[in-house]
Amino acid sequence: MSRKKPDGFTLFVPDEQEPEKQMPAKLEVVDYNPARTRAKALGGGAYNPYERQIGGSSDTARIRKPRIDLRKLSQWIKTTKQVKARREEELCADKPPKLQR
Repeated sequence: MSRKKPDGFTLFVPDEQEPEKQMPAKLEVVDYNPARTRAKALGGGAYNPYERQIGGSSDTARIRKPRIDLRKLSQWIKTTKQVKARREEELCADKPPKLQR
């Protein structure tokens, strides 16, 4: 068992001379990201489940992936294969032929 002392704790005791504080009747909403623009809220407290919120959302299931241009992808695959083939040809051409015994 370790010899460490258990974590301590502190207890806040209010000052008896201090007057009691009251909570405000209405709280102010602070928007920490004013650049974000929101769509108009739906009536009756409803929300649009398909609406994509900008930033801060951990729900990535509804975010659509960008579509891939298949023409560019096929061109990239062809180019990659050509580069690999040329590289192998250059490596084979640079190696001296093996002598058979």
